[in-house]
Amino acid sequence: MRQEEPDHLSPAALFGDLPVLRLRMEYSVDDPELLPDYLGSSWRGVLGWQMQRLCCPFPRRTGCADCLIREQCPYFLLYALQSDRPGFRDAPRPYVLLPEPGASPGRQVLNITLMGRAVRAAPLIWKAVQEAERGGLGRERVGFQVHGWREERPGLGWVELPDNDGYRHLHGAGTLGAYMGTAPLLPWNVALDPPLRLRERGRNLAAMDWPFALAILARRLEMLAVIFSGAEPMGRETWVRLEAMFKEMRIRGGERIAWKDWSRYSNRQRKKVPMGGLVGSAHIVEAPPELWFWLRCASVVHVGKGAAMGLGRIAVHGADIGTSSSDGTINS
Repeated sequence: MRQEEPDHLSPAALFGDLPVLRLRMEYSVDDPELLPDYLGSSWRGVLGWQMQRLCCPFPRRTGCADCLIREQCPYFLLYALQSDRPGFRDAPRPYVLLPEPGASPGRQVLNITLMGRAVRAAPLIWKAVQEAERGGLGRERVGFQVHGWREERPGLGWVELPDNDGYRHLHGAGTLGAYMGTAPLLPWNVALDPPLRLRERGRNLAAMDWPFALAILARRLEMLAVIFSGAEPMGRETWVRLEAMFKEMRIRGGERIAWKDWSRYSNRQRKKVPMGGLVGSAHIVEAPPELWFWLRCASVVHVGKGAAMGLGRIAVHGADIGTSSSDGTINS
């Protein structure tokens, strides 16, 4: 491989201009026992319903595909848009809703990441949350109360927003490249949580395949950039070189990643839907520096099926130099 290829094929060069806005909402729930363990699907459902109610001017909603104003509708952009470009028809959703425990007892957090044109929908999401407070969360309509909003601004961290009309103070000027940072010295710690669902030829992968996961990530980034940010497709030549680079990456370290069964209840399908995936951690002691930037992208936009409701986060952090490590091979 030519020396200049890694820089040319870096995610910063390919997708660094993708607009990204990250919000964090802290809230408490009246009766947590009535809610599922993982709230990504619940938040996706309640926010979608409230946004459609706020946006749609038609009393009888028969679907968005034939709506005359769909191209100007934020709900359509986030929940229903499908690309008409060949090879890009199965459009990913341009948002990630990641629920996590809060820093104090009784508090929870919803991390909201918007990408591309979806950044402009942030005020609507803010309003949808306010409306949802009146109606409750989940199948049981459990009451919740919002305690504050923050916006992540590269270089400044999480900045608290005013309680009243805080959406007016959003900067919303970040890009994916601003979140990549600088690759620290090895070793690195990698965590897969919530589950990562990778499918190949209609089957779930029961073991981690790093080259395949990176290719899926690159495909997701390309679709987000093309469909929601007006970028041009990478082209076959770039794809061939990317896939070759992923397969040639030497990644060594200790790995504890395994399949975990899990399911969620779908109100739309009225049944439990399997959502199991790969969870665990890896301690990387040898890898090319460019891997860091791909993994940082994965921590922002997530990877695989269910990414919109928070699944598929691959978080990476620099580890202490003195940390002991295994010499097992992750991939070579």
